[in-house]
Amino acid sequence: MSESNQRSYSCKDEDLPIIGALILQSFSREKTVFISFSNRFADPFEKDLKAELVNVNELVSPESEALLKKKITQQIYIEIALVDSMADPLKAYVDLTKSQLTPASFGIIALRAACNNGDISAVIDKLKVVNTNIINHLAQLKEAGLTDEKVSALKTKVSLLTDLKTQQQDISSNRALIVQKNIGQLNSFYDKLADILLVGKTLFKDNPAKLKEFTFSALKSQVGQSRSTKKADSTKTDSTTTTTKTES
Repeated sequence: MSESNQRSYSCKDEDLPIIGALILQSFSREKTVFISFSNRFADPFEKDLKAELVNVNELVSPESEALLKKKITQQIYIEIALVDSMADPLKAYVDLTKSQLTPASFGIIALRAACNNGDISAVIDKLKVVNTNIINHLAQLKEAGLTDEKVSALKTKVSLLTDLKTQQQDISSNRALIVQKNIGQLNSFYDKLADILLVGKTLFKDNPAKLKEFTFSALKSQVGQSRSTKKADSTKTDSTTTTTKTES
């Protein structure tokens, strides 16, 4: 990789504008102190940096793509919840065979664990194992009551989840290529943020609370935790919605 394509920042591309917005927010509150320290931060520094923030945000995560990715992710969670709900009666059919087959050896336990983790790759892999075991023991399972319709539905879920995963990856891959070609723009934005952080840590070195607002690692951690919480809440909400629809 050429030197011009190397990142000056140590966070995910999509997190840079989020961290930048937090830094700008803190800078705006303390703008007078910053300007007293250096005229570099006088107008139009803030206005120009806010304009750069808009451009950087559009570069790493265009609103249209963000909405599409969100829609695909929600659909993935819904489909995973449906797979989990389909695995429960399958467990009963396996038990009804009165054979040496067990939900664990059949792959059902591992499948449900993957569903609970919301891991689409693992769900696809474990579901393939379960579908193979269904084919290998189809006669016994049919005798226990498993229908062709249910067998077909499980096979269809593999194709559907694989397609959704591919769509998600295609969007991310295409965007990554565009971002890579424009790393200079992101580095320039980060360099200005770094100036704010440098001075902020100098101005507020004796104020632990404010110091965190101007410490990149602390802000990076804050954004990461927020993202994890939102993902968990989204998974929980989508699973609850799907369960309610299924029950009704």
